[in-house]
Amino acid sequence: IMYQVAPFVYWQVYLFSICFVGSAYGKPTTPNIPKINPNFVVNTVEVDNTNTTILEQKLVFDIDLRRSMMYGYGTLVKGAMQQIRRCDIHPEGWMISAGGPDTSDPSTWQCTNTTINAAGELPWNCQYSTFWSFPDDMKYAGNDVINETPCDKWVYFNGGDEYALWATQGVDASGQIIDIPVANGKTLSATGGNSWTIYYYDFVGGTPADSEYTAIDGLQCPESTPP
Repeated sequence: IMYQVAPFVYWQVYLFSICFVGSAYGKPTTPNIPKINPNFVVNTVEVDNTNTTILEQKLVFDIDLRRSMMYGYGTLVKGAMQQIRRCDIHPEGWMISAGGPDTSDPSTWQCTNTTINAAGELPWNCQYSTFWSFPDDMKYAGNDVINETPCDKWVYFNGGDEYALWATQGVDASGQIIDIPVANGKTLSATGGNSWTIYYYDFVGGTPADSEYTAIDGLQCPESTPP
């Protein structure tokens, strides 16, 4: 993918296992479709259908302030890359996109730095939708355990392919119950394509700190070019 300073809200999350014991008539209780905070920081590990790790990432999203950061490395991107997009800096924002095959030396990466002009920063031009975009007709598929975390599984279809989302719940520092992603991926392909799974770790919901949008140490980018 990416200064108005916003307060950083850090939610310390406590995971807990939820058992849906059913109603008085013995019928199982189906949980609500997860609603994951669209402003967040999370680490991910993506594996292919042979359970081989192909990408590790850190994702930072703030759709309210319209800014994001992605840093990842692995065979899927043939090295490492970082993208930072800032539509919250006025009068002009910017976007950098950098990457290269040597994951240990960002100074060797190629980098572009593009100005986002005032018009380009307008909400209808610089748009952010939630990263956690799942269909409303997801079907509940019962309880599961992913990486030793008890969670609920949801299944949905797109283009004939089957996808799944695993989520759990936790309690943040304010005592509020929140939904937390555990994993999602393509579990079955109707066209013979490969399946994949993304595992989520260290999810923190809320407004990310300004420091989360800092370029990786050693990265050398040019002055921003005209938009």
